[in-house]
Amino acid sequence: MSGFLNKNSIDHLGFDWVKPVTSSGNTCDCFIVQIDGKRSFMKKLRQEFSDNLSFRALFRKEYEKGISISHPNIVKYESWHDSTDGCYILMENIVGDTLDKFIEQHPNYFDSRANLDKFFNQLLSALKCLHEYHVIYSDFKPQNIMLTQVNNDVKIIDLGFCYTDSYPDSAGSTKGYSAPEHLNQGKLDVATDVFGVGKIIEYIEKKSAKKLPSIYYKIMAKCLKEKQADRWQSIDEILAIINKKTNAWVKWLIISMAAIASLMVYAMWQKSSETTVDISNDIAVVEFLKYSHFNKVDMTCEVIGLETIKHPSIYIRESIFYQGKEYKVTSIANSAFKTLTHIKTVHLPNGLEKIGESAFRGCNNLLVINIPNSVTEIGAHAFYSCKGARDLILSQNLKEIPSASFVATNISRVNIPEGVEVIRLDAFAICENLKEVKIPSTIKHLGRGVFFNCLSLQRIELPASLEQTDEYLFFGCDNLKNIYIHAITPPQALTMHRNPSQITLHVPAESVEAYRNAPYWQDMNIVEITED
Repeated sequence: MSGFLNKNSIDHLGFDWVKPVTSSGNTCDCFIVQIDGKRSFMKKLRQEFSDNLSFRALFRKEYEKGISISHPNIVKYESWHDSTDGCYILMENIVGDTLDKFIEQHPNYFDSRANLDKFFNQLLSALKCLHEYHVIYSDFKPQNIMLTQVNNDVKIIDLGFCYTDSYPDSAGSTKGYSAPEHLNQGKLDVATDVFGVGKIIEYIEKKSAKKLPSIYYKIMAKCLKEKQADRWQSIDEILAIINKKTNAWVKWLIISMAAIASLMVYAMWQKSSETTVDISNDIAVVEFLKYSHFNKVDMTCEVIGLETIKHPSIYIRESIFYQGKEYKVTSIANSAFKTLTHIKTVHLPNGLEKIGESAFRGCNNLLVINIPNSVTEIGAHAFYSCKGARDLILSQNLKEIPSASFVATNISRVNIPEGVEVIRLDAFAICENLKEVKIPSTIKHLGRGVFFNCLSLQRIELPASLEQTDEYLFFGCDNLKNIYIHAITPPQALTMHRNPSQITLHVPAESVEAYRNAPYWQDMNIVEITED
């Protein structure tokens, strides 16, 4: 980005357009900018502070911590520029309102326990993530929390005053929201942010039309204790309290119902000894997503689908709370979101390990497929016919690309990560805009029709590790002209292309004769690899 942030005038930074934002800070001006159709939020250090090393350090700290953290409820940082002509940060453009403005426009929003719980689950999840990165946010106030226009999701913004080990002297806070240790120049820790959570509860309580549920008063009281040691000592403690909703009469009702159910089961058992009761597949609904297969040993669970409410954006959390306990989300069930054509964006969390068969098959309006590095297994047909998907980012820890996993997507390039050894049947078939493919040095086997009907493919390079190619590998790739292969011994092959004579096969110099005598390879125009 610094390539076009090199002009003295904000009007000539290379953007399509620049729009000032009225709610700028004391030391910076803010803008919405657009380049190549994408909008970003830009903070620019004001000219009078441009030579101040302290303010530049704050900007540098904010960007360094922001770019290292990925969480759906924390603003995404994109790039920065720091030179004699100015200091800028580009970040995600969030369309929505800060908490104070949101409550003004929606005074009854937090009257709903569901809305209140959703807000604090997301806020605390983001805060927990910051703590895992050894960051104390320290500047909680309504103006630093946004709710998105779509789905009213939380976004924590502005990491400028956060505390980190690398910048211990630059933490800040706002009058009226500061923890006592901030005012007394004491040591900041997790309990400092816990105090901030209490101030946010207090703010919502004052602005809401109705009283909050009693549990929130209990949480707030402990959050706002004068001494850090007297407050909640972790975010998990607060989350557990919020999500443990059963009170005494509910427990009594559950026990009573359980007793009745036991009698019914006993009666049914008397009639048929073959009757069994399976309670291992409880279903929980969190933020319109359904979860099941709660493993009480590993404390993991699985996303199994979406409630009937249609949302274009899906946020799958790293963990959820169910019956007062935290479960990590490690898998997406087979066919979980199959043919849900309204889905446009999906956030897959770090910690996810498996994406099931046909999980997103037929989600033809999905725009981006971004698979985190924690994923080690993808099921067959997982993203089959996601016709709108233009970008594909694969996990770096896959060992194979499964059958038909990305058939008929709209991707133009794909980088198969190192470590993948096998690409299965039809994995990238009918990707008609696919032009660039990077095959890793670890690949051994390319399955049947992997690149079938990839009409835009003109050139491909195959590594020395390749041992076998199956039938119809490049069938329908009518614009494919050059194949570079580095294997000394010709891999075992079957019919690859309907018109092999149109292809020039570039091979190691010492292997030219071997390829000219090898079945199926010999039908191509074989030349030795030369340096470009």
